[in-house]
Amino acid sequence: NLGVPSVTSYEILRPTGYIPPANRPAPDTLHNISKALKYRPDAIVINLPSNDIAMGYSQQEIKDNYEKAMAIADSAQIPVWVTTTQPRNTLSPTERTYQMQLRDWTYQRFGNKAIDFWTTVANADGMINPLYSTGDGVHVNNAGHYLFYLRLMAERMLDSLCLRKNLKPVANAGNDVVLTLPQDSLQLSATDSYDSDGNIAAYSWTMISSPPQFLFSISTSSSIKLKGLIAGTYLFELTVIDNLGAIGKDTVKVTVNPLGPQSPIANAGADKIIHLPSNSVQLNANSSYDPDGTIVSYLWNKISGPASFLINGNTLVNPVISNLVNGTYLFELIVTDNDALTSKDTVSIKVNNLPVANAGNDNSMTLPVNFLQLDGTNSSDVDGTVTGFEWNKVSGPSQFLISNSSVSKPTVSNLVQGIYQFELVITDNDGGSAKDTVTITVYRALNKAPLANAGLDQSITLPISTVSVNGSSSSDSDGTIVSYQWSQVSGPSLASINSPSSISTQINNLVQGIYLFELKVTDDSSAAGKDTIKITVLPQPTSVSKNVRVNLYGGTNPYTTGNWNNWVIATGERTNTTSSNFIYDDVSASTINAILSFSSGVGDNGASFGGAMCPPQVLRYTSYSTSTRTLTIKGLNNAFKYDIEFYASRANTGNSTQFTINGVTKTVVTDNNLANKVVYTDLTPTNGQITITLARVGTYNYLNGFTLTEKAQLSSPMMSRELFTSQIMAESKVVPNIFPNPYYSQVELNLNNSFKGNLSIQIFDLGGKLLKQFEFVKTSENFSKVLVLSDLKKGNYILKMRSGKAVYTEKLVKIK
Repeated sequence: NLGVPSVTSYEILRPTGYIPPANRPAPDTLHNISKALKYRPDAIVINLPSNDIAMGYSQQEIKDNYEKAMAIADSAQIPVWVTTTQPRNTLSPTERTYQMQLRDWTYQRFGNKAIDFWTTVANADGMINPLYSTGDGVHVNNAGHYLFYLRLMAERMLDSLCLRKNLKPVANAGNDVVLTLPQDSLQLSATDSYDSDGNIAAYSWTMISSPPQFLFSISTSSSIKLKGLIAGTYLFELTVIDNLGAIGKDTVKVTVNPLGPQSPIANAGADKIIHLPSNSVQLNANSSYDPDGTIVSYLWNKISGPASFLINGNTLVNPVISNLVNGTYLFELIVTDNDALTSKDTVSIKVNNLPVANAGNDNSMTLPVNFLQLDGTNSSDVDGTVTGFEWNKVSGPSQFLISNSSVSKPTVSNLVQGIYQFELVITDNDGGSAKDTVTITVYRALNKAPLANAGLDQSITLPISTVSVNGSSSSDSDGTIVSYQWSQVSGPSLASINSPSSISTQINNLVQGIYLFELKVTDDSSAAGKDTIKITVLPQPTSVSKNVRVNLYGGTNPYTTGNWNNWVIATGERTNTTSSNFIYDDVSASTINAILSFSSGVGDNGASFGGAMCPPQVLRYTSYSTSTRTLTIKGLNNAFKYDIEFYASRANTGNSTQFTINGVTKTVVTDNNLANKVVYTDLTPTNGQITITLARVGTYNYLNGFTLTEKAQLSSPMMSRELFTSQIMAESKVVPNIFPNPYYSQVELNLNNSFKGNLSIQIFDLGGKLLKQFEFVKTSENFSKVLVLSDLKKGNYILKMRSGKAVYTEKLVKIK
């Protein structure tokens, strides 16, 4: 049983190569006559109930489908029994009449192969006998099914198969044909012939009668082409022979009428579709013609469609139809030629409503959100369906991306600040289109106020009364700074600002005291940020301390950093070397020079020789001697105090050097010395000079270099107490050793005395601004700490140490 629910005669046909008419179902690929034959059956029973009539199919198409199925079974020599239609209450009276007519055709067409599924089951009016009804008006109950079973068994199909004799094939030469000259050819076909219990093995066409002038030869093809026919009547006989030799015959008559007046050809033009609000269309009969004369009149009539319409003349060739409303109109054209012959054609005018495009509500967003989904799903078509979407940007910034412009809900992204307008164009199933737009406003990100940066606080010392301030480190993370404004907040006097609205400017006329100046920056969204800078103006000192730094070397690889004086030493016994005037470490000129009484030679400790305590600049080269010698420093100011640090080191063993000034001798072990230096403080020159004696302990005495600190007295009592209090420290016996100085990244502080308690170390710039502070606890006599000062810029600083009541201050120099 290959039947499925609601099956019709179309579903059982062969699925391969068959295209059903429009609005008709295609054959079922799993339940069809070809599928049945694959089971190699002895017989086939076709039982199609009442679905075809219920679906509105015509009797002719139902019969044609039965014939197609039978032909396929016949070609396989499989006998087919066909049941009659069955009654159905849900049909109209006319449809029930069609059911009974199909029942009678089944008896006539299939004869002893027809099975009665109607008698007793149906009442006289074609409805189901209540005895056999399930109550739904469509199906029979089990009693009805049992009755069908008994009638099927009564056919004794297997007996028939065993006892059957060969049946004649059925010849079908086709329907009679009438032609009118000049048409003089046609094709006759025997393809509708069949053999119910076998197959047709041979065909033969003969001409029984014709006009005397026409000649014809016997043909054994299933179809023949006739050409050159003349007026008259022809009779052709078709003979078919089945596979067992049985013969069937049929005749077809062909009538060829002589040439006479030909009818005109009406052409009402192509069907049209218009969309409201457009409600008029022009009909066109221009393509109508008369092959043997002329068309003398045209007549247009509406044969179906809505009542509302106007025509400006129904006898015109191209009338205008107006006042149309939604619906489908059918207009008929009748043309009449000069022989009073007529012809008809129709044209369909479909009037649709335009679809309604809906691009969604206007929307907005604030950056950094820069995407959203467009939505055209609320678009509609009242008399059809929306079949196409197309999105396009019609205005707005050039930057954007759209995921797929041909779908109902694409995503737009990569948007920037501005107003975008996107247009949606929709198309319906009849080609109508409509538009709508949606506006997307993209706001810039919420503005962040700019960050003002007036720079680091500054200190100056009179007589300098001018500073430069710079706001270039100010920033705006989401825009640009469009204006700068400097103003004075406080101070001991009213200063003068050269260019208050510039990014950098000079401030003049400063006096001793502390000033605050404010920088206000404004961005391109009018947001403002402020910062202040403190300017400390120190009193003018009578002078300042300065350093002279000297290294001794052999004349190659001079040191170029830290403003050291490179002193080339002549060698040889009793040969003295006099330097030129040295420069201070601030690169200013001095009157200070030196004389070394002699040098046995200058040794190179190597490029990698150096350490954390002694300045690296003085450790590579050393002047050496086996004899006692002198170093005289000249050009000094008798009114100033001087400190001197001596550096002596050699990549060797077994030697020490003694330094003696004014009877005070200090000794340093020079063997690979990286940590120890000889320090003299508060020396007073005699006649502008200080003489130092160098003696050996071992074989050699060494001198690598020295630092001379020129210490001037300050005019301010406060500055004297706070910045230079070595006298207090000496009295308290707190003598720290800070090395190296100058330094690169860090210094080591050593303090060896009996003091125990809290130590406070502060680092100031020369303007007195506190930059760093360290707190320690001294618990033993020997105290050592490393101070990391690598974040300070190159320059001069003040280190202040407090231990109990004692204060010690030393100037630090950072080399780079």
